[in-house]
Amino acid sequence: MDEPDENEHDMASIEHDENEVLLPEKMAEEIFNKISLVGSDEFFENELNGINFKSNIVLDGFKDEDDTPQEIAKKIANLISDSDGYYYIYFNYYSSKKNNDLYTFQYRCSQCRSLAKKPRKHQDLECQRDRESIERFDCSGTLRISINMIDNHASIYLKHEILHKRPKRNRVTEEIKNEIKANLHLMPSDIYRRLEHNYPEITQKQIHAWWTTFIKKKFILLYLGMDQLICMYTDKDLAQISAIRKVWPNIKIQVCYWHFKKALKKRLADNTLPQRIIYSSYDAHSTFSFIDIEFYPELPENRSKARNNFMFCPKNLRPRIISMMEHHMHLHSLIPNSEGTFITQEEIWKYCTKEMYEFCVTNNLKHLWSYMWQNWYRGELWPLWARSSISDRIYLVIYILIAQLTPHHQQQYYKYYSGREMPSWRKEFKKEFKKEWGILTKKKLNNTYLTNVENWFCNCTRFLLNRFFLCKHLIQLSSFIANPSFFRNVQRERYISIYNFTTQETSSIRRPLLSVTNNLSTMSSNYASNNSLADVTAVTDNDNSDQLFENYESILQDALLIVQEQRKANNIKWAQAVEKSFEGISTMVTDIKKYKRRITNPRTWKDHNKYTMFL
Repeated sequence: MDEPDENEHDMASIEHDENEVLLPEKMAEEIFNKISLVGSDEFFENELNGINFKSNIVLDGFKDEDDTPQEIAKKIANLISDSDGYYYIYFNYYSSKKNNDLYTFQYRCSQCRSLAKKPRKHQDLECQRDRESIERFDCSGTLRISINMIDNHASIYLKHEILHKRPKRNRVTEEIKNEIKANLHLMPSDIYRRLEHNYPEITQKQIHAWWTTFIKKKFILLYLGMDQLICMYTDKDLAQISAIRKVWPNIKIQVCYWHFKKALKKRLADNTLPQRIIYSSYDAHSTFSFIDIEFYPELPENRSKARNNFMFCPKNLRPRIISMMEHHMHLHSLIPNSEGTFITQEEIWKYCTKEMYEFCVTNNLKHLWSYMWQNWYRGELWPLWARSSISDRIYLVIYILIAQLTPHHQQQYYKYYSGREMPSWRKEFKKEFKKEWGILTKKKLNNTYLTNVENWFCNCTRFLLNRFFLCKHLIQLSSFIANPSFFRNVQRERYISIYNFTTQETSSIRRPLLSVTNNLSTMSSNYASNNSLADVTAVTDNDNSDQLFENYESILQDALLIVQEQRKANNIKWAQAVEKSFEGISTMVTDIKKYKRRITNPRTWKDHNKYTMFL
């Protein structure tokens, strides 16, 4: 450490006896007064003006009980920085070998030339930044803080050989911090709009940084015992999932739907020959007896020749596999199967695994089955993506909804309760219901599905994937009249029956916006105990998933013939007249080609449009 040398420079000095102890605020005042005595002007490269300061301070009342030595040193450095106008950057730290409770931290002036780094310019001149570097001086600015945690004392040594030009200070004041703390229920952008008029120097980035810091400190997982997470959504990264489980052994991990489809599409399109086989048919057979131990992939002897001809999954089968797994993901024990039976989570797992296994056997896709079992259907990984497994609440979302949005939504709740306003979902429900009613009632029914209007469920795929649990089978069999009274009184539930269609007379008895049952498992078991449904109506459906694509292909083929005919006739006027009609198709094809040529992965929403969102 550099010690002050009184003979080297003629600097103003303030030194106190070791027995004299100051309060931190008094120390800051001494530094400010001494600098004021030197002069209010800022000196440039003037070695005759500087400051050399030593003092002892008491930490009682200055630090919090849970403050670490690093946090205490930072508070002292900020206090001194407010007094002399300079910024101090953390430089190094060491602890005493003789005294385990003695910690020493050293800071340097942010404008000291010793902190300058050699600039690294980009070879391309257009890529070089035009931002100027900070102005630096040979000030040897040093701040050393020694903290004794037992005695609650700190020794301060400050040396600044040159009182050079001070940096522009745009620090967030305590007053601004208090304003941010008081408005944590708002978003950073809203807080910024409140403060920018009274504090024009503040930036939105500063507001966001301090809001993030305070919200992390305030957010306490009350429902999780302070140190235990219960639920987490993630992507299909097994290393990350393994690390999460190691930290929180009892956590419920759920792979999100978007990453689920992304991982499937990427792997099914990869025709790289595996380096080794980790699938064990014996382990799979021990779990489910229908899995044949003789059905397993093998690596060819001539790997170089087989690598060129290897096909992991035929392209025409990939959409069927993804569709099948989407169906497996959404199956649930509260929705009956095709036989009208409520089956358990274990039975759903067995059914889905068997369906995928038989599909792979039928198409002789041994490598595909190995991948499916190892990465999706075995017991350790099935609960990560199947909705039929128990799903815990996301407590961070609950915290945000309750702690941050309560001031506004509490008032909104009273408007809903009094009937002054209607919940937003009713408007969306009405729009989609009327749309589905108009479209689906015109469709014919053919294939058999199990539908129960009273309890409002159907085991068709449309019902599973629809946001409001609507399908044409329920709409056609129901006798509800879609009038204003119907949309005003319909109630959503979190258990069967999903909707409570109240009458005008009973709707005067107000119910909570979110109905919660304390005996959901009992209700489910009551349904399941019958093992069948007495009030199920068999409906039929002639949905042909290929019909839409056949129409597109037919139209495009006819259009191609017309274009070829007009080209042979050299009918340029016709081509110019229909040019705008082809712009939409041209845009779609261009966007899809550009999307497929991407090297980097697209962002969830921003890098997509209506042509590429579902690719």
